[in-house]
Amino acid sequence: MASQPAPIDLLYLDATGPKDHPDPQQRGKRIYRSLLETAYPYLADGALIVAHDTVPDWFTKSAGEYFELCRDGSRFRDSVEVRIDEMGLEVTRK
Repeated sequence: MASQPAPIDLLYLDATGPKDHPDPQQRGKRIYRSLLETAYPYLADGALIVAHDTVPDWFTKSAGEYFELCRDGSRFRDSVEVRIDEMGLEVTRK
């Protein structure tokens, strides 16, 4: 019998995809959405997702699709911006 992976309680995103990746959705901070989509089935109910570098305007311009996903009320309970430093965090709860 194949074992199931343990549910993820905390997912921290601070990644940058290669600028020349053949899939534009995997480039730079746009990779955040792909990473969250991949992890979603494994997130425990109430899991926290913490994404770094989400406050600067360049994040919204290049990876705004991440906000569309993490602020989707049908998939996540809450999502808030935290300005802990100049780069900030987006903290989301499933």
